[in-house]
Amino acid sequence: MARAHQGPAGQDGDDLLDLLDTLDIDDGTPDGSAPMPLDELAVLARSLMDQHGLHDWAFAWDRAVRRAGATRWKSRTISLSKPLMLRFPREDARDTVLHEVAHALVGHRHGHDATWKAKAAEIGARPQRCFDASIAQVDGDWTGTCPRGHTHSRHRAPKHAVVSCGLCAPKKFDRRYRLTWTWRGVAVLTPGSRVELVGDDAWRGSRGRVTKLLDTRYAVTLDSGRRLHVPFDLAASARR
Repeated sequence: MARAHQGPAGQDGDDLLDLLDTLDIDDGTPDGSAPMPLDELAVLARSLMDQHGLHDWAFAWDRAVRRAGATRWKSRTISLSKPLMLRFPREDARDTVLHEVAHALVGHRHGHDATWKAKAAEIGARPQRCFDASIAQVDGDWTGTCPRGHTHSRHRAPKHAVVSCGLCAPKKFDRRYRLTWTWRGVAVLTPGSRVELVGDDAWRGSRGRVTKLLDTRYAVTLDSGRRLHVPFDLAASARR
């Protein structure tokens, strides 16, 4: 940041102003396109809620990735998606707060109808139902990759582990373009695969079969009949 130094004694005031105009001085104004720090956004949300009379409402964070905010009338809580707010520009984050404030003020029966739109416009929010999806793309923990290199991101375990790439085979399943799945970069076996448990616990060395993919682990039935939920990195492929 450039600094303005005091001019010589007796310098004309207008000349000093002209000098200041030529300097690149950082005035501290935040870039509207940059995300707002979450602690700052929480303070802003609380302030806007109080400003519009929601003193007895609480503010909270959530982990949603398909919506930016939520209004819960039963618990009298307004929440914002932490993953999305880390990506939203400042103005969109502020607008999301006001969007939910408008919901709280008009009540749950109005949804995004004309009454809600009028209230949103009145308090300074854009009277629109949806946000800009182009700034709200959060990659999921699950990634499916086809032999041609196309990737498909999901936030939950695929219901059908054996699927083909929709870009390479858009009409029907084609084994040539079958997806291989990873969870946070860890290769994941398909249901039916034989596994051996690894790690330092009592189940180390036990063998069994994957029966289902859960969001963060395998459902495994051991050869002994015992059923376990095993983290992906603690089950290795085993020979039959």
